[in-house]
Amino acid sequence: MFKDIRHPLFEDCIPNDLQLENNSMLLTGSNMSGKTTFIRTVAINSLLAQTLNICFVQKFITPFQKIYTFIRITDNLAQQTSYYLEEVLSIKKLIVA
Repeated sequence: MFKDIRHPLFEDCIPNDLQLENNSMLLTGSNMSGKTTFIRTVAINSLLAQTLNICFVQKFITPFQKIYTFIRITDNLAQQTSYYLEEVLSIKKLIVA
């Protein structure tokens, strides 16, 4: 749960609230609507809260979170894997972990 979460690198951003208890969330929207920025905002604040005990929110209550990232998912012609397949395999690693 968080109230008025902000991205630490954006000035004058619109803060967001979220409350999930024993629920999941499906984040959808059109291109360039802020989905990735929202995810990064939550991840950055979670990481800062868990490591430095600071975050850019008015209120932040959450259990310890495992944070995963994947950088440079690309096609690999040598291994015959597409971008899509690499994404699926990465998600599979998250689910199995």
